[in-house]
Parts: sequence; structure tokens; C-alpha cells
Amino acid sequence: MKQQINFIQIEKDNAAHFEMASKLWVPFIEEVNEHDGTYKTKEQIADGLKKRISIQGRRKDMHFEIACVNGEPFGIAMFAIDLGTVYGLLEKGYGTIMGFYIHPKFRRRGLGTLFSKHIEAILYSDGARKMYICPDSVTGEPFWQSNGYVDSGKIDPDDKKPIYIKEIAEQIDFTNCEMIPLTQDTALEISQWEYEKPYDVYNFKGHPNDWLMDESTWGTEQFCLIERTTILGQVACQLDEKDLWVGWSMAPQFCGKGNGGNFVNRCVKELREFTGHTGRILLRVAASNQRAIRAYEKAGFSYVETIQDEIAYTNHIEDFWVMELL
Repeated sequence: MKQQINFIQIEKDNAAHFEMASKLWVPFIEEVNEHDGTYKTKEQIADGLKKRISIQGRRKDMHFEIACVNGEPFGIAMFAIDLGTVYGLLEKGYGTIMGFYIHPKFRRRGLGTLFSKHIEAILYSDGARKMYICPDSVTGEPFWQSNGYVDSGKIDPDDKKPIYIKEIAEQIDFTNCEMIPLTQDTALEISQWEYEKPYDVYNFKGHPNDWLMDESTWGTEQFCLIERTTILGQVACQLDEKDLWVGWSMAPQFCGKGNGGNFVNRCVKELREFTGHTGRILLRVAASNQRAIRAYEKAGFSYVETIQDEIAYTNHIEDFWVMELL
């Protein structure tokens, strides 16, 4: 079954929201307290939760959300734009996460990263260009480090934990995008894509592409990844005996902003669901395109071999890496 992710903004005086939140917030605080060597009763934790919920709605840039997959709550987070100066340690305007928890049943499935990217996208739209968090040392620090947060060397004076920071750019929220067949309109839009140098060799514009415009491949080999009405990327696949060869191009406006790994992961997920292919996935990437290679490696692809091939639109021979995902 395809995963459907949605986020519920917790509302004060909503009993159903409080009940859902309690089932996640209580074990969250208990887990943190265990790691810190502190203790609070369930009643104390519930009282703290009520106080946090009671301030919802006062500010548009303060959020307290429950994350659900196929209707089942799997995580909870409180996040906002920091209005203070973190006791003079950081400048104003950081986005901050005051609490973040994924239920153990749903860990190591990529849902935590999806939730964190959703939070970054929301706070970016609220005006944040940097984030900070004071994570739990046992489960929190490894997770946030893997998502690009680095130890600032500063300690929060309240909870005595290190402050981790990260610069953020405009993020794509991949949680509810979908892959659909190319159409005349989407193919024409993609045919006008232009990339900044040195990636302009991958421009669609100015390079007539008969295959892109071949309607017989739309919905069988060629698709686009969309979020509502925005095209996030062009996606292609071809089955070669037991291997699925894939290729994709992310829309130029989203390149170079840390979206590559999540884009590739989503494309792989959509292609597996569409084709039913559970075996090896292969792709070919120019050896010189280190930005793409890093994104593929982050998504789990590994190097297989180097081959040489002629690039028709540049009339020269180039080295390519073949990479696989098992």
C-alpha cells in the first residue's frame, strides 16, 4: 500500500488532538528523561503537554504537529521561529525544534527524515534560513547529524545540551508528491528547462529530444514527479531482463539546495510501486557530475563500473559511472 503522509496541527481545546498527542509525547519525555537520568510522572508530563498546547494559535510561526502515515500517528514535533537570542549565543530568527519524537515502531523507515524536511520547509516559509536544536545525546544526536546538523560548540544553559545548527534552503516537501504520466503540457514545460553552469550540458532547452516528446512512452517509460501542480522532476525507466534502468532530472529551480537525495529516494519508491520491480536498479551518471553522484550515494546507490559513451549533443566521448541500488 502506498504511504500517505499527513500532518495535523494540534489545536487547543481539542480533546481528540490531546489524546493523540499524549500517546506520543508521554513516551517521548520518558525516553529523554531516561537518557538524562531524570524523572517525571505521567501526570507531570501530561500537565506540561497541556501548557504547550494551550499556547497554540498565538503565533503563526509556532507549530505543534502530529505526523501520520496511512492514518496512524507516528511522530510529534513542536517547532517555531526563535524570537529571542538563545541567551546571546545565537542571533535572532533561527528556526528551532523544541521537541521531536518518532515512535520506535516507525523508526528506520525514513519517516523521521521526511518529518524533519517538512519542518524545515515550514520554517523556511516562515522566514528561517538557519535551524538549531538541542538533541537528546542517545537517539537525537546521531539522527540530526545524519540530516546535516553540526555541533556549534555552544551549550544551551537551560538543559545543558549542545546546540546543533544547520543552514537551510528552500525545501521540497516530498511527503505527498506523486508520479504521473507525462502529458503534452508537462513535456513541453520540461523541454524548456535550463540549468546553471557547469550543469548546462544537461539543458533540455536547445536540445531537441524526440524521446521526451514520444507519446507512446508516456505512462510506460516516462513520467513526471509532481507536488500539486508543480513539476518536481522528469522520471524515466526501462526494464532490461531482471534489472530496471532509471533516469531522472530534477527541475532546475530545486537543484543545488540539498534536495537531491530525497528526490532520488522518492523517484525510486514511486518507480518500484508502479513497476512492481523488487530487484536491482541501475543508473548511468557522468563521472564528472559529482553533485549527482553525491545525491545517488546518499540515496543508497553504489559504484559498479566506469564505461565510455558518446554524448550526441556535445559530440565527444565521456566517462560514465554505472551505479546500482540493491
